Amino acid sequence: MKFFEKPRMAKKQTKTRIDHIFLGSIILLSGMGLITLYSSAPGFIEDQLIYSGVGFLFLAITAVFPLDMLRDKRIVAAGFVVVLGAGILTRIPGIGTTINGASRWIRIGSKTFQPSELMKLFLPFYLAHMLDRKKRGAGEAFENFWRSILPLFIVTALFIIVIGMQNNFSTAGFIAVNMTLIFIMAGIKLRYLIGALIVILTAGSVFILMSPHRLNRIYAFFVRDDIQDAAFQIDKAVSAIKAGGFWGKGFEQGDFSLIPEVHSDFIFCAYAEEFGFLGVLLYFFLMGVFMAEGYLIAFKTLDMYRRFMAFGYITIIVSQVFFNIAVSVGVIPTTGIPLPFFSAGGTSLISTLIMCGVLVNISRASQNLNLLYNSKRR
Repeated sequence: MKFFEKPRMAKKQTKTRIDHIFLGSIILLSGMGLITLYSSAPGFIEDQLIYSGVGFLFLAITAVFPLDMLRDKRIVAAGFVVVLGAGILTRIPGIGTTINGASRWIRIGSKTFQPSELMKLFLPFYLAHMLDRKKRGAGEAFENFWRSILPLFIVTALFIIVIGMQNNFSTAGFIAVNMTLIFIMAGIKLRYLIGALIVILTAGSVFILMSPHRLNRIYAFFVRDDIQDAAFQIDKAVSAIKAGGFWGKGFEQGDFSLIPEVHSDFIFCAYAEEFGFLGVLLYFFLMGVFMAEGYLIAFKTLDMYRRFMAFGYITIIVSQVFFNIAVSVGVIPTTGIPLPFFSAGGTSLISTLIMCGVLVNISRASQNLNLLYNSKRR
C-alpha cells in the first residue's frame, strides 16, 4: 500500500493554482488604462491594443516558464551583454533616437523601443540570482564585502551609468532606488548601503548641476516660476485633477489639450479629470489589491531566488505608480516615469506584463517549493 502512496503524494504536490485576485487586478487595471488612453489620446489606442495583446501573451508564457532554466551561466551572461549593449546602442547615430534631448530609444522601422525597460526586467533577475548564490556561499551577513557585495554594486552602477548617458536621469535615479531596496531586502549590512547612498547622491548632484534643464525643473518645482515652461506641466496637471471634482466630467468629456504628454507621463490627470475622486478611489483600491497580493507572493515563498525577484518586480511596478502620481499632483519634480498599465508605450507595457507573469509564476510554484523545503527540514 505504501508503494502506491508515494506517487499520489508527488502528484498532489505538483498541483498549482493561479492567484485569481492578483490576475484579476492586472486585467482590471489594464482595461482601465486602455479606456483612459482611448478617451484622452485616441491616436495611440491602436498600437496600445497590439502591445497589450503581446504583453498578455508574454504574461501567459512567463507564468508557466521554468524560472530555474534562466539561471544557466550562459543565459545570465548573454542577458547581461544584450541588455547592456542595447542601452549603449541608443548613443550610436543612426541607431539611437533622440526625443526632447533624451537618447532613450532605438528605432526599429517605424517603431521605437526603450532599452531602459529591459534593464528594469534584467537587473532584479540578475541580483536575485547572484544574491541567492552569495547568500548560500557567504552566509546571511555577506561578510566579505570585496567578493560578495562590491561586484554587485559595480554591475548595478554600470547599468545606471549607461542610462544616465542617455540623458535619462529620472530612470537612472529610479533604478538606483529600486536596486537599493533589493539590497536591503537581501540583508546587506547598513554601512555598505550608506556608503553606496553617499556615492549615488554625489553622482546625482553632479548630473543635476551639469544640466541647466534639470536645474530649471527643480527650481520651477520649488518656486513655481515658469522658466522655459518648466513649471507648465505640473500646473496644468494639477488643474486637470482639480477639475474632475467628486464625480468627474465623464468619459470623453475631459479637455486635455493643454496637458503636455497626457498619453504618457500625465495620463493619471486625464483619468482623474474624467472619473473624479470616486474613480481615483477605485484606482487606488485596485492598485492596493495588486500591491498587497504582489508582496504576499514575494514573502510567502521560501526560495530566496524567487523571493528577491518577486520583491524586485512588484517594487518596481508600485514605485512607478508612486513616482508618476507624485509628479501629477505636484509633490515631486517632473521625472518622466510612466504609469504602469496606463501610459502609452509598448516597451513599458510589455515589460510590466512580463513582470506580472513572473509574479504569477512564483505564486503558482511557491506552494510546491515550500512543501519541498519543509520536507527536507524534516
